[in-house]
Order: sequence, then structure tokens, then C-alpha cells
Amino acid sequence: MGTWICKCGKECDGNYCPKCGSKCPEQADIESVDKTLSECDVKEENVFLCINCGSRIVVNSNNVKDVECIKCGLKSNSFDFNYLNASTPTIARLNIEAIPDLKIGDEFIYGRFTPYGQIKWRVIDIKEGKIEAICHAGYNAFLDRQPYNEELVPSTWDKCSLRRFLNEEFIDNVFSEEERNRIISTEIISEDNSLFGTTGGDSTVDEVFILSASEASRLIPNDYGKKRKWWLRTPGYVDYSACFYSNEVDYIGELVNRKGIVESPSARPVIWVDTSGIQRFTRENTKENISDYKKGNEIEYGFDPHRGSIKWRILDVKDDRALIISKDIFRERLFDIKPEDDSDYVPMWENCNIRKWLNGEFFDNFLTEEEKKRVLVTNNPNSNIKRYDNSIVEAHFTNDKVFLLSEEEALSYFTGDEERICEGCSWMLRTTDSYSVKGVGYTGEVGKGTSSPDGYNGIRPAMWIKC
Repeated sequence: MGTWICKCGKECDGNYCPKCGSKCPEQADIESVDKTLSECDVKEENVFLCINCGSRIVVNSNNVKDVECIKCGLKSNSFDFNYLNASTPTIARLNIEAIPDLKIGDEFIYGRFTPYGQIKWRVIDIKEGKIEAICHAGYNAFLDRQPYNEELVPSTWDKCSLRRFLNEEFIDNVFSEEERNRIISTEIISEDNSLFGTTGGDSTVDEVFILSASEASRLIPNDYGKKRKWWLRTPGYVDYSACFYSNEVDYIGELVNRKGIVESPSARPVIWVDTSGIQRFTRENTKENISDYKKGNEIEYGFDPHRGSIKWRILDVKDDRALIISKDIFRERLFDIKPEDDSDYVPMWENCNIRKWLNGEFFDNFLTEEEKKRVLVTNNPNSNIKRYDNSIVEAHFTNDKVFLLSEEEALSYFTGDEERICEGCSWMLRTTDSYSVKGVGYTGEVGKGTSSPDGYNGIRPAMWIKC
């Protein structure tokens, strides 16, 4: 059987389309790509990449459950594409807003492996109007499975399957339209191996690429990426090998495809992102009216350079004080940073990373001195945690200026699910169990937004202020 074109546009040479899973027409005499089209009526927005092999999976249903990858057979867990479609504009806006403030060494979120979570990047270079970033070591997912080339043949960057994968399946399916539009096409020169003279191949123009040996030596600190080795686009000592990085450049390299070998290098995508033209605001004094302090009303309090005055919703009023919560998702952040040895780790509000950020950087940088004086210290109750072995981890009251609502507060301060809906995103609560952090789902249901403590989720800061 020759090659054939699926109606989704993918050129195929097997029994199934690797892009959408459609079956090849049962004709044995297909000779060229323009003779036959397969049936393909899937919705393009329902797309994700297989975490095992990187194949593109397209499904008809908005709620995916146990979808099997046509290529490798792996079944994917359930995923709600309604949530993806509802939350993407907000998450893309949050991601784009953050990039002008980044410095070399900073980490940030850009794109996501549907349905496996947000992608973390590290800034490795900055030039006027743009930043260069490399995919974080802990967010490789299916990138661990990617060979430099699918066949063990002489391979250079311009011809290898990894380049095609990153500039087709990867970029098409992990970035929103807004994020994709800011990724800059870059001329990529693949140098020869400086020790063995192996030719690097022709130059290319790519949106996504991997570093060369000289770029890795210049841009990557020695303490970064120690636990893994990852591909470089520079050829190894022979033309069917490629260099890799692990603490330093290995110029001998690894065979371009070592199928079934666990220790094969992974892929670490690199992108240049345009930072120009992102709107910024200057602080303006806002006047508040005491009559505004009624339950359900909105007020402005504090200032965000990305959006101007911060809008808050009043959840409760008692005497001369009011409980307020941000009207919109303020940022996407992780609840806590797990230790390397997390065998005894239990996520707890009293010592988590997000609590420190809210009462430190957020309080210090987003409120004026006068506004800070009006923020009250709240003695917040926190629930004990029952571990898997039935032992109890005692939680203590915390004194917070800024905090997240608890599960009980999220239920009591809103009249129903619809009132808790916020920009199509799920948002984080301070209540935890032995494994996870409770949240509010994108439909407003408490508990549906539950996430891993080191997973990114929307935050809505809350605080009691003097009226």
C-alpha cells in the first residue's frame, strides 16, 4: 500500500491516520497521496497528544474517557474538553501577561500538554523584544519517548523526525492561538561536531527546535537538568548518532534511535517568544465610596500593572469590615513545591508556597501603603489531615493577611455553583487532603477543581479589610 491523504490533511502510510485515528480506505491499489481521501469528520478542537508516543489523538466527544492511542495502544484517562475550550482564553492571557517581566533563569508557564497539565519553561536568553526558553526538565511527559529519528539511519537536524514532530504535532497541539502567534520563526544553523567533524546538515527555519552543542555549553548552567540527558541537534561521532547534554555536552553522542532503551535522551524543546506589544498600565488613584461595601458588590483595591486596578467581589460584611475575593483569576500558580523525597510529604496550607507568596510578594507589591494598613490579620482555621495509614497530621490555625478560601467557605459564601464560576477556569482552595489540594471546578462545583499540590491552578486571593 502506498501513501494516502486523510481528510484531516495528514499524509499517512499505515492502516490508520496518526493524526486523527481514521482508518485507511480499504483499497489495496493506492499508489499516490492524491488518489484517495479517508473519512474524517472529527472536531479539530478536541485534540491531545499521546503521553507515551506523542501521536496526535482527535476525538469526537467533549468528555474523553479511556481513549486508546491508535499508534501505541495506551489508554488515556478521562478529560473534559469543555473545560479546555472554556479556560484556554484566560490561561493564554495569564501566560502572555507574565512574559515581559521575566529574567534569565526565571520559570514560567506557556502552553499545556492536554490533558496532562501546563508546560513549564526556563528563560535561557533575552534579546530586545523576545526571550528564549527551554522546556523544564520535570515537564517532559511524552517528550521522554521521542527519538532523534524514528529510523536508525544517518540523520541530521534538517531531516530528523524529532524536528518534524516539534514543528507539527507539538506546536499545533500544545499552544493556544494567542500563544502560538507569539512564537518566533528562527533560522537554525546546525554546526558540525567540533571534535569529530561529523556534518551538521543544512540550516532550517523553525518555530520549535533543540539546542546545539555550543548553545548548550553557553546557555545552560551546570546545575540544571542533572537528572536527565537530552538531545542536542549537533551530530555525534558518526552520522547516525546525535550529541546529548547531561551536566555537560557529550560529543560522542547516542544512536539516533534506541527503541525500548529507557536511558535514551529525551527531547527538550526550545522557543523564542515575542514580548513586544503587551499592554501595561500605570497606577492611578482610585476613590472608594463607603456605600459600595455591600455583600455582592464589586470594588477596586490594589493595582496590577498588567490589568490596572484589581477588581474584587464582596463576599461578606460584618460591622466595619468586609471579606473580599478577586473577581477574576489573578494568576495561575502551584500550591506548593514538593521536596525531592516526598515520601512523608503532606500538602498543608500553614507551610505551603502559595501562602508565602500571597502574604509576601502579592501583599508587598500589589497594594499601596494605605491599602495595606486596612488589611486585617485573619485567624484562619485549617482541617486536620488523615493519611493513607489512618494517622492524623494536625493542622493549626494560621494568621493571614491574604489567603485562599477553605472548602467550607467556598460553599457558604456563594449561593450556588453558578456564582462560583470564574472565567471558565478552576480555582484553588486552601483545604487539602493527604495527596491533593481542593478546588472549585470551572462549572463552579466545589471539589471538581481538585489538583496536585505541584500542579498549576487558578488563584483568587481573599482578605478581610476595614470598610
